[in-house]
Amino acid sequence: MTETFTSAGQTKSAQTIKIPFLDHTSGKHLMLGIFFDLIGMDNALHTANEFKMTLDLLDEGVYIFSAKDYKICYANKSGQQQLGYNPEELYRLRPYDFKPEFTARKFLDLVAPLLNHEKPFIIFDTLHQRKDGQRFKVSGKLQLIHLGGTESQFIALATPIE
Repeated sequence: MTETFTSAGQTKSAQTIKIPFLDHTSGKHLMLGIFFDLIGMDNALHTANEFKMTLDLLDEGVYIFSAKDYKICYANKSGQQQLGYNPEELYRLRPYDFKPEFTARKFLDLVAPLLNHEKPFIIFDTLHQRKDGQRFKVSGKLQLIHLGGTESQFIALATPIE
């Protein structure tokens, strides 16, 4: 149910959930209310959408992948276009799947200094292979990001070299 509340002179749109329950200690029937601030959620969604649109406007391919299984969880529009994959196809891949110079072992050796906190980032040149088999050179920057309370992720920027 969406309701409008006035709090300290403000009108807020909110989603509320009301759950009746019995307090066994007192024997009283009580109501648990949960309040979701829809304006705050709308603002957060708007900010996240603007951030994604900004990444999509970059010329560089931006790839985010898990530090646990190395699967890609995000690729911006340039990254998708560079490799010729749609997002669903990319999300099944790992970076070494489209780097013909890298085996899984060689890629793990590349990222080891990041995982061991020996380096803050790595810059390297490599080849990328498109879905159609075409290969092109890129300059890459790779960094490990530690998000509080969630799985660490790598972020990679790939700039085509002409």
